[in-house]
Amino acid sequence: MGWVYPTLNAVFAVVMALQAIRRRRVMALYWVLASYFGLAILADMSAAPFGSAPGFIPALMTQDVIGRVSLFVLGCNVCFALGELVARMLLSVKANSFLTMTARDWHAGDVIWVYLGLFLMGCIFYLPQIAGFSYIEYAYDDRWLLSRQVFICSMPLGPLAVLRRRYWLAALPLAGTVAIVVMTHVRDPLLYSAFPLLIIILLSPWPRCRTARIGKRVVGVVVAATMLVGFGAYVVFLRTGTVRLPEFDLTRGMYLVFQRVDGGVQMTGTDSLEMAAKSLVWPVYNRHVTPNYSIPNDPPYYIARITTLYHSTGPVCHFPFLWYSDVYLSMGWFGMFQGVVWGALLGIWDAATRKNSVVWAVNLPFLTWTLYMFTRGVVGGSFSRVSPLVYTQLAILLAGFIWTERRMKNRADLQRPWPYGCGVRTTIRTTRC
Repeated sequence: MGWVYPTLNAVFAVVMALQAIRRRRVMALYWVLASYFGLAILADMSAAPFGSAPGFIPALMTQDVIGRVSLFVLGCNVCFALGELVARMLLSVKANSFLTMTARDWHAGDVIWVYLGLFLMGCIFYLPQIAGFSYIEYAYDDRWLLSRQVFICSMPLGPLAVLRRRYWLAALPLAGTVAIVVMTHVRDPLLYSAFPLLIIILLSPWPRCRTARIGKRVVGVVVAATMLVGFGAYVVFLRTGTVRLPEFDLTRGMYLVFQRVDGGVQMTGTDSLEMAAKSLVWPVYNRHVTPNYSIPNDPPYYIARITTLYHSTGPVCHFPFLWYSDVYLSMGWFGMFQGVVWGALLGIWDAATRKNSVVWAVNLPFLTWTLYMFTRGVVGGSFSRVSPLVYTQLAILLAGFIWTERRMKNRADLQRPWPYGCGVRTTIRTTRC
């Protein structure tokens, strides 16, 4: 039975990824990542038995251990899929649709110039502040910097520029984040710029006829994904001097967390759920501006304390070993049912933004960042970091739609009331053979 559960988990994740891509949902990113880590588990099965990495508490990972963990991972993915299904049913999202810009959206898309201004301000004030930072200095820089918030808030510039076919503008945030990655060897900024563009390429309408154009699209997606993974591997090499696929070793840390929980370490309970709930209700819920800020255990920091041989009271170690570790550390085997909550929450975010192309484009960088960091294991912390950014985008969008209403008040194409006027066109344009 050792290989059964890892294989079932990988197959299930791949099937869900293909279905999400076919239905053009941003949640496809989660299932692609789940497939990636499912293949990593299969690779670990073939390499077992093996021990912990240097610096971690010694433990032996056997095929039985990996198979047992794989059963839990499969249960988490099934629960996550159920939560996502509930979200789609609640919001009645049509399948096989990709948003196009209507006349109203085109005018509301003028907020692109606001994002261009934010990007220029971020480059002027933020990039010089981190010019000499190393990986450790950047990763654990806990300061609240207005210039950083402004720079990250400008990331919708890329998706908006692509939808409005101003591709030269889309290259600006990509170039800015690549500069940060090259300087600091931290890949996090690419989640705001490169990943949204890859999602647009992946989800945009494909020709239905069997022509060379389909082959070109497939080649384009493969080349873009390969370049992104290759660049990530190169950054890992610059940082560690070793050549490996990015994040491919997170599963080995996950096995160690499971063994430590089974060994009787203190569990975290509902800490991640509490952090996410407080962050969504109070978007500036953080230690800098929130009175009585208190989370008993921030799971990634706590995982570092229970799995490594280094002990410190400061936040110097941050090891998120996939979200499966977080929920298992939370409630043991019952933690898999948290997947319904997380799947529903992220699914609602994805489905709600599909009502309008501008709203979808503005939210895309932050949804892709949250999906990636959530899957990687920063479960509650991902919402804590992204919620003030999302609320800021809502304020910008509100101003943009009010401006649009005034400009289009007497236009003949104003058919439906704000905010989703003119009808969102969801028909797929196909290429005639």
